[in-house]
Amino acid sequence: MSDLLERLVGEGRVLKGDEFIATAQYEVRVYQTYVETQTLDKGRARIPSLNRAECRIIHPSPPIPVSRDRLTLIMNDGRKIDFFMAGHSTAMPTGGIYQ
Repeated sequence: MSDLLERLVGEGRVLKGDEFIATAQYEVRVYQTYVETQTLDKGRARIPSLNRAECRIIHPSPPIPVSRDRLTLIMNDGRKIDFFMAGHSTAMPTGGIYQ
């Protein structure tokens, strides 16, 4: 189970290390995941677990090929997320959002 915590949409820059790769539209969603457990009185409890990020890179210019290179998206608010390009518009985040 998970709840959507944040949805970030905008235009950002994609870097490979310090090298500029592309400008792209993005959509990043951050979810709070939960673990369900049984309580001592046989009830159920939902305990917050790790956050999970999903990322889409839309219409990069120039196009970004699928690769094993770790890339960084710098969002329009300055925050960053690292990812691998896994397919057309599909980015696989390597972790969460950071400054």
